[in-house]
Amino acid sequence: MGRRWFGDPADEAVLGATLARLVEDVSRLLDRLEAGPVAPGAARVDPEAAAVVLPLRRVPGASLVVQVADWSSSVGCWWSTAGDPTTAPAAEELFAEFPLHPAGPGRAVAWLERELRRPVTEREHGYRAVRRRVWSVILDDGRELAVRGRWLPGWTAPGSELPAAAAAERGPVPGSGVAVATGAAWARCPGPDCWSGPWGPRPRAGSWPRPRPPCSGCPGPGERSGC
Repeated sequence: MGRRWFGDPADEAVLGATLARLVEDVSRLLDRLEAGPVAPGAARVDPEAAAVVLPLRRVPGASLVVQVADWSSSVGCWWSTAGDPTTAPAAEELFAEFPLHPAGPGRAVAWLERELRRPVTEREHGYRAVRRRVWSVILDDGRELAVRGRWLPGWTAPGSELPAAAAAERGPVPGSGVAVATGAAWARCPGPDCWSGPWGPRPRAGSWPRPRPPCSGCPGPGERSGC
């Protein structure tokens, strides 16, 4: 084997023969793939879940998971964007299951190779004060399926949390930005009494529940800020 891909190696006595062989096969796969879809040392093994997890460089927060399920005599494979990758597939289209015997682990490695080569797109959409960056995979039928998204403040340079001027000196920072799991991201409005989001101003959290009008300079729908 070449590089050390797994940052938490465990001996075969802990993993079991099937999972240990899967780890070896995955390491050999990563050795021969070009462009390094997984960072060395980033792959991990979860002995309790009997799973191999490969965090993807191309899609921050996304992983490929292969789980050996002895209880069902099967091997499950999926894309995940969950905090615990072993708990939830990102989409039904990105899930596969194979019989454990006679060649389940081998078919799982073939699935991994196909998914590691699958094209991924990265697009940004602007919404006034914020931007939405979306990563999608190209399915076999040519459709794009979104698997991951991040809200980013609209006043920063792409790929950086720094203001545009500072980011220009430093350059973009791969994988950085503000991640918001649910709901919209809100940017501080220059006015004293509100936060402004992509759909107009909202009162400060401290002003709830008493209604309070936004500052006079905050923009309404389709208006420019006068703050």
